[in-house]
Amino acid sequence: MNVVSIAKIVYFFEIKLEKMSKKILFMIDRLNEGAGRVVYDLVKNLDENKFEPIVVSLYNEGNLISDFDKLDVKIIYLNKKSGKDLGLISKLKNLILKAKIGVVHTHNVDAYEYGVLAAWLAGIKRRIHTAHGKSVKENKLKKLRERIFHKFISLFLDDYIVVSKDLERYVSRNWCLNKNKIKTIYNGIDTSKYKKIKVKKNFLYKLGVNKNDFLIGIIAGLRPVKDHVTLIKAMKIVKKEIPNSKLLVVGDGPEKEKLVNLVKKFNLKEDILFLGNRKDIVKLLNCLDVGVLCSLSECLSVSLLEGMACGLPFVVTNVGGNPELITDGKNGFLVPVKEYKILANRIVKLLKDKRLRKKIGEENRKKIMNYFNVKDMIKNYEKIYNL
Repeated sequence: MNVVSIAKIVYFFEIKLEKMSKKILFMIDRLNEGAGRVVYDLVKNLDENKFEPIVVSLYNEGNLISDFDKLDVKIIYLNKKSGKDLGLISKLKNLILKAKIGVVHTHNVDAYEYGVLAAWLAGIKRRIHTAHGKSVKENKLKKLRERIFHKFISLFLDDYIVVSKDLERYVSRNWCLNKNKIKTIYNGIDTSKYKKIKVKKNFLYKLGVNKNDFLIGIIAGLRPVKDHVTLIKAMKIVKKEIPNSKLLVVGDGPEKEKLVNLVKKFNLKEDILFLGNRKDIVKLLNCLDVGVLCSLSECLSVSLLEGMACGLPFVVTNVGGNPELITDGKNGFLVPVKEYKILANRIVKLLKDKRLRKKIGEENRKKIMNYFNVKDMIKNYEKIYNL
């Protein structure tokens, strides 16, 4: 065999390896807002000349399915069985090998448990996980089991990505055995989509909003950790101070019935409107006067980033990654968890001061443009994929 023939063989295998390294398998539990939005932005904005994304979802559900369907990308639903589905690891391994994947990037807990092990068994050299939140398990034994299992799986990871410095501290204590693997990459927002625009509020009038109403909004899943109860209590006080104020609750979840009943109990049915999941988020954000996020625990809220990018002033709880986004008194207000009186006070302060709302909104837009934009997020992830 001559030198030319050997060179051709080497070149052939180099091309094969290059093509394999371009294929990234993004794995997630469900195609929902939050982590799902980050995956969507990655898949949509990655350099198509360098990377070929494939999306794998454990369940065929989520409010972003229609968004993903519009992308020119292969989406695979695994239809995971309830409980532990160990056969899924083998299924995933075969899928990874057949598709000639070069990088596996998992998001959220279930995807982490199954995807990382399957990638390791398939011999994938680049195994990456992004944690978007902390544990919500209240049972101490379940938390302990989760911690042990997380640490075990972290042995098979190359990079453990977190979305805030607060989460980095949590992960280094609880979920990852090798602190050198942990890297922080902030979520980024498409500032060409999420921005200040003029909107006619006519579409809200049929939902119960009046022309001169002040609008407060929360965009979050109706789950206990988001603590809508405290905001509903705060609204009783806000209504006394500013009678023409209304709260728009955007999102859905298991707490809905409980929250609706609480609203009825407080005689706020006409003042707190449940809008469910919406596709016109940018439009809605530009109708609001004040945004609220009163979570008991938070990492780096995508909905908060989106609202800030639209120039909306916020009142948020002083937890998790929120202080990394909001500096109290400068570009919003930080309040203690469950302190509905303080929450109400800060909301009223903003509603009564148009200049302050405008000033804070402008500060928020600048901050997202400079530090939390999608282009920087994509660049940071592309560096990780190319290591």
